[in-house]
Amino acid sequence: MAKIDENARVNIETDITFRELRNYLSIIDRLSICMLETLNYNNYICLEDVPDSYDDYYVYGISMIESEFYKIDKYEYAASGDRKDLTFINCIEIMLSEEPKSVWIKRDREMLITEHLMLCPSDNARDNVPFLKMLRGDGDFRIFSGVEPTENNVLEFQNYFEREKCCFYAIFLIDCQEEMIGYVGISYRGEERTEAEFYVSKAHRGQGYCTEALHKICEEVSQGNLKWRDETGEQIPIEIDKLYATTISDNLAAVKVLEKCGFVENREMVLVFQIFIDPDDEDKVYDNEISDYVLLLQNH
Repeated sequence: MAKIDENARVNIETDITFRELRNYLSIIDRLSICMLETLNYNNYICLEDVPDSYDDYYVYGISMIESEFYKIDKYEYAASGDRKDLTFINCIEIMLSEEPKSVWIKRDREMLITEHLMLCPSDNARDNVPFLKMLRGDGDFRIFSGVEPTENNVLEFQNYFEREKCCFYAIFLIDCQEEMIGYVGISYRGEERTEAEFYVSKAHRGQGYCTEALHKICEEVSQGNLKWRDETGEQIPIEIDKLYATTISDNLAAVKVLEKCGFVENREMVLVFQIFIDPDDEDKVYDNEISDYVLLLQNH
């Protein structure tokens, strides 16, 4: 694990590729190349060793760190070797990204911050894999989706954050920004109905994160601060006076979150959710009662 020197961090405010940066780097300095999207990194003894496969990625930041190298003798090191020779020494870390820095800056400005959470506008390329991992591993896929956790049903969610007329945020802990722990947001369901959605991974439940995230979303949409993409791809303000939510009636944890955020049960609407136990045999079904909730938004 590399150790970062916070006093030697350089912020990049323009879009520059690693190919362009090569012209300004010392040919003798040790380098650590880290990909922002995965945080995977590789160390190199000198610039000449860095493969040109990095050249078209964008530079996100530069800093001085201590990272792993292998001692050959008193003055010489290698990027690989015997574990007994492993040591930490200074090198230049270059953080690269698939996207230009300007895109990240724009995204940072759109972040929502709460006491414990950082809500980042959803990015399907970034959020898809960890979200599907949660759905496969948490053991409550049916409660979340209404269908059985077959692989085909799970894969229906692989482009979940790319839909039109939705505004979703990935949830990260402020003190652990590398791991997405869930998502929160709102989506248009037709017939003038917009619904709130939220999900937090099983390992992070029971700590109030869902409530904290949903409360922030309700606050922002009430103030007219949120946008979603229409059918033309344009970002337009979300203008609604009611926000709905549905949940399986015996999902007491979700009910508690909704009630803490000011939602009240909409008793005029009683829904029944059909769930197919065997997707190949639609005669095998059972029903769950669904509760509907509504939140009246303040005028913005």
